[in-house]
Amino acid sequence: MRGSSFTIPAGAMVVSIGEGGAFSAVVHEVLLTTSTWLDWLHIAFKRLNDVRAARRDLDAAVRSGDEEAENEPLERELGRCRP
Repeated sequence: MRGSSFTIPAGAMVVSIGEGGAFSAVVHEVLLTTSTWLDWLHIAFKRLNDVRAARRDLDAAVRSGDEEAENEPLERELGRCRP
């Protein structure tokens, strides 16, 4: 997954040499981290483009003098209120 990593913290892995020289490793803890900032950035720019398009449509409706035509671009620009 993009922006994810696995980390073994200090002291969470024990490496030992057993009888006969065989190596063994035991991991007691693994941490998973994810970074979602890039996903949110994409969402924000998509929303910005949608709002800019709505503003252009609203400006055109205002110039035309059609008050009824202003409603839909306003809802798109400001976002619909959801209960």
